[in-house]
Amino acid sequence: MPDKTDTERRNMSLTEIEALPKDVLIPTDIAEYLNYDPHYIRMQAREKPELLGFPVIVIGNRTKIPRAAFVNWCRNGGQQYARSN
Repeated sequence: MPDKTDTERRNMSLTEIEALPKDVLIPTDIAEYLNYDPHYIRMQAREKPELLGFPVIVIGNRTKIPRAAFVNWCRNGGQQYARSN
């Protein structure tokens, strides 16, 4: 069974993100939910991660986002700011 395509990922709700069977997300998992391009999430994570508002892990050219922390950030109002920009 093939992985989900980027188009299928784009339509994920926060509930679906929360239910993903992995503890660490990548920028393509959250980009459409935030209405951002995954490339810009990666760039921001490298240059000024504190401006994202949620924790990120950058190892080399890989950007990882702890799922529980991201969902918590969204549930506490963070996504409203992100979607308005």
